[in-house]
Formats: sequence, C-alpha cells, structure tokens
Amino acid sequence: MLPGAGQQGILTNCNPFQVLRPTDLKSVCLTCKQLHQIAVRKLYREVTLDVGSTADLNLGAFLNPRNIGLHYIRRLHIYLAEVEEKRNQLQQAHFAVRMILEFLPENILERFSWHPWQPFSADNLLLLYRKQRRMTWLEGISLDKNILDQLEHSADLEAIAEHARTLGLYPDSGEVLDLCNILLRRNKKVDKLIVNASFHPAMSPFSPRELHDSSTGPGLITSRLFGHMIPLESCKPLALTELTLQNVHLRYSAETWCRAIKFSALKKLAIFDCPGACTLFAELSKPNKLPRSLETLEFKHEDNRESDALHALDNFLCLVTGLKAITIDISNVKELPAAAGIIRHGKTLKMLNVHANAADLLEDEYVYTSVDFEAICRECSELEQMSVGFPATSIVADKSDSFAAFEVSQGPDR
Repeated sequence: MLPGAGQQGILTNCNPFQVLRPTDLKSVCLTCKQLHQIAVRKLYREVTLDVGSTADLNLGAFLNPRNIGLHYIRRLHIYLAEVEEKRNQLQQAHFAVRMILEFLPENILERFSWHPWQPFSADNLLLLYRKQRRMTWLEGISLDKNILDQLEHSADLEAIAEHARTLGLYPDSGEVLDLCNILLRRNKKVDKLIVNASFHPAMSPFSPRELHDSSTGPGLITSRLFGHMIPLESCKPLALTELTLQNVHLRYSAETWCRAIKFSALKKLAIFDCPGACTLFAELSKPNKLPRSLETLEFKHEDNRESDALHALDNFLCLVTGLKAITIDISNVKELPAAAGIIRHGKTLKMLNVHANAADLLEDEYVYTSVDFEAICRECSELEQMSVGFPATSIVADKSDSFAAFEVSQGPDR
C-alpha cells in the first residue's frame, strides 16, 4: 500500500488515457483504489466478449452492479466463442446477449456490434433499441425473423435517430436491404456510411444481374437502399463526411451513387473490392463532383487487364487536393500508382501506404524507382508514416545499392 503522498504523486503524473495496452490498464487498476477509479474508465470504454460457451457462466460477475466499470462501457463487440460442439451455440449466444442487454445500465452504449456472420436475434435488437437510446453507431444486419413493421413505427428508433451519426449496412438478402433502407431513412443526421454488399453467390436467391445496376436499369441494391429518395435525379443527396463501399459493383451504378451522395463534401472515401471502381473515379474527376474536402483515401482493388482502375486513380489523385492519408492496395497491374499523384499532396500528406503487384501474388510487389521514391520523400515533407515496397537486399551481406539509395532518400530525420 502506497503512502498518501506516493499515491498523490502517481495520480498527478499518471494519465491512463496514455496507457494503450489493456493489460497495462489492468495493472494500473489493481495498484490501488484511487488508480482503479481513474483507469477503469479507459479499460471498459471498449469491451469485446466471446459468447456461446461455458464461459458465459462468468457473465454474472461481469454484470454485477458492484462492477463500477459497467457505467463506462461505450462500445460493445460480440463474437461467437471457439468451441468444438457448435450445436445450439447460436441459441446460447442469443440468451447470453439478452442477459447482457437486460443488466447493462441503460443509455450508455454508443455502439453495439454483432460480428458473427449469422442472423442476430430480432428480439434482442428490439431490446437493444429500447435499452440503449443514445447510440451513435447503428448496423443493418441479418435477423432471425422479420420485424420491419415494428421498426417502421418504433419510438425507440426515433429517439436513437437524434444521436446516430454512423450507419454500418451489411445487406445479404432482400429483407436486410429493406432493414437498411429503414435505418437510412429514419436516421437523418447520419454523416458516416458503410455499405458492404455481403451477398453470397451460392446462397443468394438473386443473380448478380438482379442485384447490381446494369446498362438497362438499376439493381436491387441501389433501388431498395435509396428507395425513399427515388427519383434520384431530383433528390437531395446525403451530405456525408465518410463513405465506405465494399463488394459493390460500380461499373453501372457510379452515377447512381453520385446522385444519392454528395461526394464533394466527403472527408474520407474508402473503396474495397468494388468491381468497376474506375467508373466511380471517372465520375468523381468531373469538376462538379470532385471532393473538395477529402483528407483520407483508401482503395483496395483487383484491376482488369487494361489497368482501368489504376489509370482512373492516377487521374483522380492529380485532380483532388489536400489528402492527409493515402492507402492503396492494388493487384493485377503492371506498375505502381504514379508518383506525381502522391507528390501533389506533399504539403498535407502525413500517412502513405502504397502496395501493388501483378496478377501472380507469388511475385514480389512493385518498387518505386529511386528517382520517384526520392521525389516522394523530398516533396512530402509532412510525412509521419510510410509503408511501400523496398528493393530486395541481404540481411547478412552488404546492402544492395538500390536498398541503400532508398535509405538515403528518406533523409536523416526519418
């Protein structure tokens, strides 16, 4: 036990918000009562639980009202535990989640995430909305039964809409698309949107031609998701600051997305595994659609033989201004993104992560020429973090000339 003066000294100099590892925070909590009261806020802010196993018996201690950390939980992530016997595990998990929601203090959560790719209990979702009406992050996921009519007129969802700012939509069926539409329509203050079209080709009753826009008309994804905004030609686009698209076919839907969303206001754009992404970049390169405040660009893509996405990306990078973070992971291309597009953001760029390779993933990734790499390091003076391919070298013999040139290009301060 530390004397009073020692405790006071630690309390004065210890900032638990600078302690990043949960194990370290736990050690701080166990030091003394005063430090426990300080560090428990950070330790419990984001909690991850594995449910659906015999360990669920320990939830009673976790949910004990005497656990002062419960009131500081803001983000709760639920996963299925790894067990050998999976029969009835999902039902057991739903029961555990219901117990958690019943005993958690009301209106403390900002986010509740069900991570298993299996239907979530609809009854638990209604309970969540009734107990936690200040959530800022909502998710549209598969449910074990249809409750769309209840959600359509839910007073709880109306109360949540005052606080909700982020929507994570993961449609994998027509019913989930309709649920996503309800969430998008009723939460008018949302400024961050995630859309991950999780339709499995072997399990979905819809063909890709039905799901995605084609040259003849809109598909189910855009027509149901933005059904309340039709006709899109005359709708008021969503003024988002962040947009993430994953597994969304964009070749014929880029114009639809540009009508539904005000891309010029975006601060962050993330595009992951979206066929036809080149079409969206081409649309965004038009003067009236070019993002004016974009700070973060994330792009993961497998290109076609003509490298259409790479060329469209290069053009987009040379038109947009002020990027602070660039993350690019592109495969099936013959070269890296042009250094000129990166150098354009030299005065603002703080984080650069660029990787590219050919169709054969076993081949080494591409490496910038020493001239291009030196230009990037010289012009991007604000860089704090960089991840790019380096030339091959030996770890036991002398460094290769090209590797040594890269080291010199970084400068003595990096």
